[in-house]
Amino acid sequence: DEIENAEEELVARRILSAVKGDIESKGILQVAEGNGTRPAEWGDIAILYPSRTDFLEPLRKALLARNIPYIIIGGKGFYSTEEVRAALDLLFYLDDPRDRLALFGLLRGPLFALPDTVIFAASIAGEKDIREGLRLLVESPDCPEIRDLLTEAELALARDCLNSLSELENLKENIPPSVLLSHAFENRGAWATFSGMLNGTQRVANIEKLIGICSTHDSRGLRTLVKYLRAVIESVEAEREAAIELYGTDAVRLMTVHQAKGLEFPIVIVANLSKGSSSSSKSAFRWDILTGPYICAREANIQEKGRYHELINGISKERNDAETRRILYVATTRAQDHLILSGKSPKKSYMALVSDAIGLEEPEDGCKCFELNTGKEIIPVTVSTGLNSWPVSPQEKHPGNKVFTAILDGLEIPGEAPVDSNSITCTEGLWHIRATDLPRLTDCPRKGIFEEIIGAESIDGSLGPEWGTVVHRFFERLPSPLPESRVVKEIAEKTISESNFGQNRVKELGTLLDSEIIRSVFDLEIIESRKEERIVFDAGELMITGIIDRLWKDEEGWHIIDYKTDAVVGPERDRKLNYYAPQIAVYRRAVALALGLPESSITASVLFTHTPAEILPIPDIDLDSILSKVKAVLRGEPLEVNYTLCGSCVFNEFCEKS
Repeated sequence: DEIENAEEELVARRILSAVKGDIESKGILQVAEGNGTRPAEWGDIAILYPSRTDFLEPLRKALLARNIPYIIIGGKGFYSTEEVRAALDLLFYLDDPRDRLALFGLLRGPLFALPDTVIFAASIAGEKDIREGLRLLVESPDCPEIRDLLTEAELALARDCLNSLSELENLKENIPPSVLLSHAFENRGAWATFSGMLNGTQRVANIEKLIGICSTHDSRGLRTLVKYLRAVIESVEAEREAAIELYGTDAVRLMTVHQAKGLEFPIVIVANLSKGSSSSSKSAFRWDILTGPYICAREANIQEKGRYHELINGISKERNDAETRRILYVATTRAQDHLILSGKSPKKSYMALVSDAIGLEEPEDGCKCFELNTGKEIIPVTVSTGLNSWPVSPQEKHPGNKVFTAILDGLEIPGEAPVDSNSITCTEGLWHIRATDLPRLTDCPRKGIFEEIIGAESIDGSLGPEWGTVVHRFFERLPSPLPESRVVKEIAEKTISESNFGQNRVKELGTLLDSEIIRSVFDLEIIESRKEERIVFDAGELMITGIIDRLWKDEEGWHIIDYKTDAVVGPERDRKLNYYAPQIAVYRRAVALALGLPESSITASVLFTHTPAEILPIPDIDLDSILSKVKAVLRGEPLEVNYTLCGSCVFNEFCEKS
């Protein structure tokens, strides 16, 4: 009780230990499979709770802090989720352009992600009319002083935002609302954004559900749909999150005990058991199922008086005790292999019944193991008390094995490593960037912005960044050595089913392994192998985060490979290799520092998956010089650009400097 949200924290630690092990590699649970056992996975675990109350939100945060994937079954708050809120802001603004709050939320939200500096400048330029201010910043020569406050990159973002808003404003009268919303998410790359986030399956399901709701109002138009949505949001009855497939998704399930009826899971955690379902009321007017309505008189010290009240209260207590036992029975019988019960106090509510059953007194901090004889069987019991009973280091709070955390300047990273999907941010003079930002920050910054805006990969003939995400997930799931073709096909089908591509792409995904070059990456004689390995690299003013696609050790040493799906060959592939070199070089330096090895002992290469597939080592580069250049760009210092190269740039028709 002394630590805020201590129970939620301990539950999250125990879940992580069950799948990944604690700081001492202990605690991993085995679940039954066939005639044997296997290590537990996220999808084997269900967290049940008697009621949501104030427990669910801190539990969600504790799981998110460790990148533990989860699904809330029938969770409330559909209209308050980030992805649905972004869609609602868009619909509300398009219906009424005077809705400044909706426009502000739309521009700051994940659909546009416009920096506050641009929104503030637009507000000044438009005299608090942000939409008009964007137009003036981009199109009008009348506000040079305000425009000078922004970088070229920020002006490019403002131009992209204005173009998208103008297109959607023109389309709203010509296409149904559901098509309009779907087009906006596709155009802004939001499907890939949300599906790539933690709990992405639930996010995508929520978006699809909202589009389905919109489709039922397509014939009535946008105005009627918005009126309906506003009425639903303001109503007392909250909309539940979209239901998604319960099985086949590797994520922890969160649900109430009532929702778990008829279901079973290998590992069940029944949490929040010290929180009682109080039926007491402060109202003077009461109703009881046996006696009907009655009036409750109270003493000055808030004590109910009279034998009648004692009788009613006694009956209510018996009824509540029976209901408590029934709920606890339903919850505990959902477990197939392991049952974990959690509460803040052993003497309150449901937890009191558990403590009485196993003879548990006030326990001391730590772990205590004993055996419980039920008369029919001997059951091993472990009592864990206090956060230190399942210690988990910050470096092991993410999926996969140990995170490589490289510290150049001896600075300690507070809390947990930044997540790779975060955008470029600056906090107290420290820039947090992704390793994938390095190429566009060290190449022409204008070109980098245009690549982000219109999708460079779609220009050079590939299937775009979303296909790259699919390929990465496919490779991540492939075991080494490669299994038989039937298993590979199943993995491909599962990966495609979680994307926006149709099942006709399954064969295309599987044929990647027709290349001997690609197969060689998975058919290796390896000592240690890691996929999707997170790194954190502190370079003074820069905190760089990233994810290494494949990292392994063999007899020759450590090797890094990064997958690229760019549809380029020949000299253009060499240019791309140079473009990606800073990103991969940072990976190599971070691993070298973490392992205490010289950088030269670690090979770093790029696997181009487009036919013909090719593994190319990155060229030698001056990484320190590049990092200094990146710092200068982020500080807003003038950057020398070789404009003689502009003629061959695929973005020259968009760039005024060409």
